[in-house]
Amino acid sequence: MLKTSALMTLGLLLLVIPYSFGTTVTLTGSCPLAVVNSTNNHIMFNLSNTGDGVAGGVTVFPIIKGALTYNSSAYISELLPDQSNTVLIWVSNLTAPGEYVDYFVTRYSQGEQSFITVFPCVTAMQQRSQSMVQVANLNVTKGKVLATLYNAADYPVNASASLEVPPSFNVDRPVSNITISPQSTLEVSFNITAPQATNATFPISFAASYLHNETHYAVLSVTDFSTAPPQSTSSVRLSPPEIIFLVLIVGVICLITISISKKRRRHMKAPASKTSEI
Repeated sequence: MLKTSALMTLGLLLLVIPYSFGTTVTLTGSCPLAVVNSTNNHIMFNLSNTGDGVAGGVTVFPIIKGALTYNSSAYISELLPDQSNTVLIWVSNLTAPGEYVDYFVTRYSQGEQSFITVFPCVTAMQQRSQSMVQVANLNVTKGKVLATLYNAADYPVNASASLEVPPSFNVDRPVSNITISPQSTLEVSFNITAPQATNATFPISFAASYLHNETHYAVLSVTDFSTAPPQSTSSVRLSPPEIIFLVLIVGVICLITISISKKRRRHMKAPASKTSEI
């Protein structure tokens, strides 16, 4: 009985094991669209961790357009699960007024592994501006990103179109100078090379910006680029922790079955009690 109880306890402990495998850090970056000027001369960048793992040694490197930055980086010692933190990027020498697309390169560690991701933000320098150029569609296929732009203005727009990807990716032509005719669409394509041996989803961002009548305009569109192989409907792939868990469960079931079988055999072999005749 003691052995069976021990085996059942071991089985219950094994049920808890999978939950200790592999925590995940999920970071989200955003910027409140507040107008930056000589008085309010900083950009707020919010960083949140919605995962169940701890992001350590978080360093934010801002890439700011339309102004110069005082601090080239900001440091957060750690970001716990369900925790947020705000860093201030101080700026000066503001150039043309209007909206810009800025980027915040974020480096962090999870355990012994280091990761780098990029968060785009629209910022307003001195004033807000409404772009006449909009992203009508952003389509991602294997190794290619196709952006469709629409110019609602009654004048041609000379713009800069760019694609921002994680540092581990390669883009053949990340920036293109384009001209969009009045009230017409234009397609811009980018060829992407993803890192080898990855199975993840990465955010990529497309931006178009231009200057008109001494005011800067910008538009941003963000989508995901997956490097995961197509899922097969005929088979199910298990992760190493799941395989270990299943093997242990099968082993526990086998031990319990063997223990019960031995007890039954001992019971069947026990000598029958004799009755005396008078």
